[in-house]
Amino acid sequence: MDLNQIKHLSVLSIDDILKLIPLESNMPQLCELSIKNDVTSDMIERIRLYRFSQIHKLEIGIFTKYSDYITEELFRLFAFVQHLIYKSPIESIQTMICFIDGFKHLSNASFF
Repeated sequence: MDLNQIKHLSVLSIDDILKLIPLESNMPQLCELSIKNDVTSDMIERIRLYRFSQIHKLEIGIFTKYSDYITEELFRLFAFVQHLIYKSPIESIQTMICFIDGFKHLSNASFF
């Protein structure tokens, strides 16, 4: 199967990405990633050694327990995100501001 032309990948869990690492060589055109299930701290621990610099559009939700830790790790893992679709409940305006400030290249954000 030729994965070279894939630009948008939608997976159930962030763990599914581990099967495709390194993304840069397995899917060189990939720039959009949608993760359907909420990301947990355990999932972050399993991928924390990687960087996904080619991902510019990210659709993600976060399990609310340990959300501060998960959020900080996402900024590091997906440092070049320009378009964010956040699909978890927003607990406060501070949460929104944290995401907007944390993704340094962000130009578009949606919160649901």
